[in-house]
Amino acid sequence: MDATVLKIINERSLASVMSRTKWKRFADAVASLSPDVSVKFLDDEMPTGFSRLDWEWVRFGETSHIEWMEIDPIKRIYQGKLIANKEIDLSSDLAIIFKTSNTPFSREKEIFKIWGYITPNSSPNFESHTG
Repeated sequence: MDATVLKIINERSLASVMSRTKWKRFADAVASLSPDVSVKFLDDEMPTGFSRLDWEWVRFGETSHIEWMEIDPIKRIYQGKLIANKEIDLSSDLAIIFKTSNTPFSREKEIFKIWGYITPNSSPNFESHTG
């Protein structure tokens, strides 16, 4: 973890939810689904827009920069200008991955959110892995 990240963590009194090992385990499991994600990094004002992600970066990169990651469970596959995109609901597959990889997550409407860090004032409604 670099000094900039450590400074942000200390200034904002952030508590870590995901370790490097948990991010790697999650990336290993979800990469084959290739869902669209939006990532909020600690040193960015705004999150990225939803797009595909290079999961190799999550597996082997510096994940301590990830404040949170949102996952769109609807995978849209472009089929041409005259045909509507094909939509595949990945919700069931993602729920299994969250459980098997022991990844803490919350759900905000239809979007899944993985928290890298939480603040003292945040109170995510983490979903249970049981059941």
